[in-house]
Amino acid sequence: MTEVAIEVEFSHCPPNGGAERWRVYHQGEVLLASCRIPLYDGARALLGLGGFDPDDTIVTIHKATGMRCLTARIGWAAAMTITEGERSGPRLVPWIPYTGPLRKDED
Repeated sequence: MTEVAIEVEFSHCPPNGGAERWRVYHQGEVLLASCRIPLYDGARALLGLGGFDPDDTIVTIHKATGMRCLTARIGWAAAMTITEGERSGPRLVPWIPYTGPLRKDED
């Protein structure tokens, strides 16, 4: 089992008050220019690149301090996300890909 490091740094907060955004790097290259949940979004991006075993461990490292933050199996992290509702606080849930609304030409 291999450990795969991703570096994360704060990117920005959207002007509309949405969730803060993060930039994710892998081996010095930008993996995700902007994401909401670096561990889970980063795991999906790594699997999308190919060449990573879902049983490998992903570790997030804060880019500015070098501090190790979170770790998980890549396959597990890729299958999860965080959601938050008006009546409940943040919670871990299975990730469902957003397909978006159908365009008229996709009927």
